[in-house]
Amino acid sequence: MTVTSTVSRWVYDGNGTTGPFAYTNKIFQASDLKVFVDGVQQTLNTHYTVSGVGNVAGGNVTFTAGNEPPAGSDNVVIFRDVPQTQNTAYPAADPFPSAAHEAALDRLTVLVQQLSAQILRALLLDDKDPTESFARLPDKATRASQFLAFDAEGEPVAAAAPDGGVVVSAFMQTVLDDADAATARATLGALASAAVSAFGLTLLDDADADAARATLGVAGRNLLLNGGFRLNQRSPASNADDSYGHDRWYALTQSGAIAVSTLSDVEDGLPAMARLTQSQASAQRMGYAQIVEGAQCKHLRGAQVTFRVRRFRCSAAQAIRFAVLEWTGTEDAVTSDVVNDWASGTYTAGNFFLASNLTVSGVTSDTPAAATVEDGPTLTVTLGLAFTNLIVFVWTEGTAAQNVTLDLGEAQLEPGGAASAFARRPIAEERALCRRYFERLAGDGALAAGYMNSGTVFHGVAHFAEKRVVPAATVNGVAGDYLVRVDGGTLADPATRVVERISGRQARARFSNGAWGGGTGEGAMLEFVGGGGSIDFDAEL
Repeated sequence: MTVTSTVSRWVYDGNGTTGPFAYTNKIFQASDLKVFVDGVQQTLNTHYTVSGVGNVAGGNVTFTAGNEPPAGSDNVVIFRDVPQTQNTAYPAADPFPSAAHEAALDRLTVLVQQLSAQILRALLLDDKDPTESFARLPDKATRASQFLAFDAEGEPVAAAAPDGGVVVSAFMQTVLDDADAATARATLGALASAAVSAFGLTLLDDADADAARATLGVAGRNLLLNGGFRLNQRSPASNADDSYGHDRWYALTQSGAIAVSTLSDVEDGLPAMARLTQSQASAQRMGYAQIVEGAQCKHLRGAQVTFRVRRFRCSAAQAIRFAVLEWTGTEDAVTSDVVNDWASGTYTAGNFFLASNLTVSGVTSDTPAAATVEDGPTLTVTLGLAFTNLIVFVWTEGTAAQNVTLDLGEAQLEPGGAASAFARRPIAEERALCRRYFERLAGDGALAAGYMNSGTVFHGVAHFAEKRVVPAATVNGVAGDYLVRVDGGTLADPATRVVERISGRQARARFSNGAWGGGTGEGAMLEFVGGGGSIDFDAEL
């Protein structure tokens, strides 16, 4: 017989059955085959049997019951490993043993094929390389814990780690090949360590910094300010279309004003909710929105973000819409009234939304049971590469009848593709962040210290928190809400009430009344009285 095939290695996908798995070349005895499953060598006649010994075309490997290779990719490996021995004898004066001679030649051919297969799996010089041969590898002691490298002549040498590299110990290799954090902790013995708490373990397996901040409850993850609706400095009696209610949130309405208020302790774990009340006799749509300053969101271009109002409620069973929008016009010069046509059911730019400078990242909806606080839907979107501001918007899809209410609690816009627990900031921190955009000075007591510029004019300095831009100032209330206290008594009812020359964190208050008679240059104090007066410093988007 002849040996016509050069194949000496066969690889198969396990399928959970006993086989058979073919080998397609000659072997001389069953032990000439080595069989591995998932990298583990199997035992002849225990895990498998071999048929076709001596056949030129080969035969089959069949696994025994209970030892079937599991389903997998390239996890069954069979290769020929014939011992390098010569077993044919030629007795003197005997007839020429042609069959034995051919078998010996076959064996030599098989051995050559085996060596060729091993060489093909070795590191070799290219045929065109002028080098005659490699130098020998350095001895064991020299190459221990070193890298295989090549010197200027191209010869193998033992070398230290390159810049930025590190020699990895045998133990650390067992850590580095762990598939996940839990396995690595087990390798390190951390799982059973009393030094790592159950909470610590939940932190250790977080995939990135954002996930770790969410586990720790660090509020920097939420791009929205006052997402818990705890702050409402303005507390307006009603909100016309495109006017601010809660700090950083503004109302949008289809036709008329609505009422915005704050609910307290609606349920355990929910200390506040914003309530929008449709107060018009004619039914209309209404909603609440927030614009994110460009400096706080442009780093997320091309990234995923997730928007969720954790808890919401509507007094009527109707669909509520949630949207993430991208403003692509001038940064921080946003057209805040983003609705083009309230009646449109097509939630794209130019239909429901404005056509210019606006990209609709995503819209979703949910219909809660009437008057029932429920979990809000999750909206994950991939942002574009050109936005300058982000906007979130929640609204009633259909018209709401008079006195229908929409309640919103714990709104969060965060980086990443999943909604995490609401990140609640300390109230003092939340208030300070909101005052970057709007601040109201109000309440009984001192407003500004100054002097009487003349007997009828008070000049003083009012201080406020730093704003994102120079704010616009508005004096609210009536003359009777203010008085000027001087050494000789009080001067009431200032007819002229102006705040001017605003810069940095201060502004000049100029209050006057022609009937006053204070002394020129005399120190004085401007005060609120009666609770009706206030001064607004507005730097909203």
